[in-house]
Amino acid sequence: MKHILITTIAAVLLVGCGNPQPQEILTHEEVSNANIEDTKQHLAAGTDVIAQKEPLEYEAEGSLTLSQWNSLGVEISRKFIHKFNIFVKGKNWLIKENPVAPKKDMRKEHGYDNGVLYSLITFDTKIMDQKWKESKLASKGYTKPQATANGAIYSKTIPCPVSNYSQLVWLAFISGSYANGNETKELPLMWITPDRSIDYKPFTKWDFNEESPWLTEKIIFRNDGKAPVNSRKIEVFPPPYDKGFMDAKYNLNQTTNINGVTFPLSFAIDVFRRNRQNPKNANDLDLRFSLSGKVEKISLKTDLDSFQPNLTGLVTDIRDHRFALNTRTGYNISSGYEQPLMYTIRKGETWKTMRELKKTSEYKALKRMQNYIFFHKLKNYLPGWF
Repeated sequence: MKHILITTIAAVLLVGCGNPQPQEILTHEEVSNANIEDTKQHLAAGTDVIAQKEPLEYEAEGSLTLSQWNSLGVEISRKFIHKFNIFVKGKNWLIKENPVAPKKDMRKEHGYDNGVLYSLITFDTKIMDQKWKESKLASKGYTKPQATANGAIYSKTIPCPVSNYSQLVWLAFISGSYANGNETKELPLMWITPDRSIDYKPFTKWDFNEESPWLTEKIIFRNDGKAPVNSRKIEVFPPPYDKGFMDAKYNLNQTTNINGVTFPLSFAIDVFRRNRQNPKNANDLDLRFSLSGKVEKISLKTDLDSFQPNLTGLVTDIRDHRFALNTRTGYNISSGYEQPLMYTIRKGETWKTMRELKKTSEYKALKRMQNYIFFHKLKNYLPGWF
């Protein structure tokens, strides 16, 4: 892994009441043209560039490039770029995906604010209106959905499988701190492939720095050769994949150092699938897609106080998994999955707290469903009592 050292060390002299200097912002070109000798002189003079007295905060922006291949190794989609921004202060963070043409019909944000994970997809109303007019549903007289955004809330720390782009940014900037505080060093499913369901959890092997900021240098994702088909059936892959294989590989390719803090500059993840054309061994895999990221600007300051995504849609449909209800009830009722609390937020309103939600009719309806399911589970396990 290539390291680049950035010289942003400044001697600050407090004389009188001088005006504070604006925060320095580093471009990718400046990052690539570091003056290492100047930094060595500061270190030789005893300048403390390591101490972090306040919680680390910063902003960064860059670009993500995606390539996809079919099972014959032929590229099936042209590379296109998503812009990203990440804002971090202490344990809180916010990642914004800003797609460029031709994928500009939606904008995604994922934020972790004081122990709660938020996810938001905001649609471009003009583009979505045009797509609706051209759709078969409109021609059949169906009413256009009112929601202009979809949101979700979780009691966890890792972006969900539907956010491939944000997940790569999270791996580059946040995952090292997560791994440092997680004894098992396990990650949940971070992408969706034809061989996986959302319940699947892969094995992972981590290589990360043993000191702050604990950037992850390499992650190998593996599976055990099995994948759930539904809630009651497990599929075992045919040989040579029956003992498992490598699902994906993440690599941190290049870093930079700013005031004693190491930041990622270049990173990528390759996601694999089984070779269905007479594979020789479990390492004989096809590359499904490759997602790479490059940081173009870093600032050691953020003005954000809240790391919740900004609710700008006229109507936002919310799925709140903090109140999720497991609807699996056995053989008398159709098997189901997690049922979150669902409600709507109008423009001008904010994300709801748990205390606010417990007063709503949606929450009371979910509690009634919970009691109903509990009764039927009890009836299945103790049929003679009813």
